[in-house]
Amino acid sequence: MRRLQLINLLFALVIALPFAMDIYVPALPDMAGYFSVTPAAMQLTLTLFMFSASLMQLIIGPLSDQAGRKPILLLNIGLFGIGSVLCATSYSLASLVIYRMIQAAGCCGMMALAFAVVRDVAEGKESAIIYAYLNGIVSFSPIFAPFIGSFLDIYFGWRATFIALLVIVTWAFISIGGFLPETLEKRKPFNFTIFKEYWDIFQHPRFFYYTLISAIGVSYFYLFCSMSPYIIITVLHLPKSHYGYYFCFMGTSLLLGSFLAGKVVEHYGVYRTCLIGVILSLLGGVIMLAWHMVSGLSIANFIWPMLIIGVGGAFQLGMGTAGLMEPFQDTAGAAAGLGGALRFAFMATAGAVFIRKNIDSTLPLSLAAVGFSLLALLIMLKKKNDLL
Repeated sequence: MRRLQLINLLFALVIALPFAMDIYVPALPDMAGYFSVTPAAMQLTLTLFMFSASLMQLIIGPLSDQAGRKPILLLNIGLFGIGSVLCATSYSLASLVIYRMIQAAGCCGMMALAFAVVRDVAEGKESAIIYAYLNGIVSFSPIFAPFIGSFLDIYFGWRATFIALLVIVTWAFISIGGFLPETLEKRKPFNFTIFKEYWDIFQHPRFFYYTLISAIGVSYFYLFCSMSPYIIITVLHLPKSHYGYYFCFMGTSLLLGSFLAGKVVEHYGVYRTCLIGVILSLLGGVIMLAWHMVSGLSIANFIWPMLIIGVGGAFQLGMGTAGLMEPFQDTAGAAAGLGGALRFAFMATAGAVFIRKNIDSTLPLSLAAVGFSLLALLIMLKKKNDLL
């Protein structure tokens, strides 16, 4: 299967999860008022979404190693559609959180198995290039979803943001059901020994370190996503209709970083491309932190440094995914599931640690970018032999 053809078929699978996260974000302040809860309480709709996605991938990955990619993908697409409809019917925060967890179970499987499909048909630099471009597709969400979500919320109410996701559900059913052949040639029986297999995968140095680095890279986007509606709309009092413009800076950084990573890796390989990403995120975090300490909160010192942090995060996400998947051709589903689960757990934990109160500064994101980047840099320099 040709590279472009594969990317086109997987497009809806990788866009579902970020759209499910981003499209309703502009409505979060209004939803907090509707449910009569604090902004911190509304973070549960993001945090538990991540934890649900984390746990479900531990089942979905190895299940696809037994039953094949295509039937499990179709099952997950259906679950995503059901969860999205249920979210639109919510009349309490508790029900919304539960329905969001159902939605997460579906769309996390879509993304994880998209990566497993890539590993089924490609390896080495070719798989790294495809992973980088798929992450570039993810950037379409922060670029377009907030504009769509703002429009739907202003004119139709927040429930319409969840109904709109059925467009992706339909698109994914057509792509996978009608055009994607089964890519798994060698099936592996599902049984409880999978937990030992998970442990074996987890202990593989290349898997462990690249998973951590990719989780660090993607956590910057999650923190920006969680913080931005309150900083932009509630604290800085900018019009909701303008929110998508500022939010798309994150998407631009992901798109630019993914495109550049796909080009850079062809010449420098996975390790050095990933190292470049870590250094960029550290630079962006230092700039954001210093700017805030000098002049306080402003829209400029929130979004401009995020461009640098995001480009670096995209490098880490794409190269980290390629690096962690490389050793596991025969168990790509399990590796993709465990890697995704650990990434989502890391993101949810980062959100819970750095966003515990009302959000009124850039410190949660800047401190995370500096601290995590230093950790990633230490890993890459100390564990170079394991990562090459």
